[in-house]
Amino acid sequence: MELVPLVLLSVAVAIVSVAAIRLVRLGATRGADASLAEDPDAALLGRLAERREIIMQLMLSTTLDFEMGKITADDRDKTLERLKREGVAVAKRMQSLAGTDDDLAAVDRDLNTATADADAPETWSPVALARHGGAARSTAEAS
Repeated sequence: MELVPLVLLSVAVAIVSVAAIRLVRLGATRGADASLAEDPDAALLGRLAERREIIMQLMLSTTLDFEMGKITADDRDKTLERLKREGVAVAKRMQSLAGTDDDLAAVDRDLNTATADADAPETWSPVALARHGGAARSTAEAS
């Protein structure tokens, strides 16, 4: 029985440590992301996904704090309710950034076109063949 609070405490510390590491990484990568010509919606979607993970970790940590007797049932309920509301808001925002069916169909068309282009046989100009050793290559392909 004496090990249960110690185990719960170590799990809580591990969860908080993981959250802190992710927050540090998030802060370190934000500067790098800002310098890249990146789709702002994709960057926001990534930050929202990280926030969703942190909210889930905080909910677990709150439950463990209650089980260890660190907080009252009322505090646990209020905190969990606030975190659930925030989680729903994050999920709705993520869903709004996911795109419509038309967007997804356009991406599928682009991917199919790119795949078809990649599967097409290579054609080299005579100059390119001579410059890049294509003569040896074209004879090897003919055999």
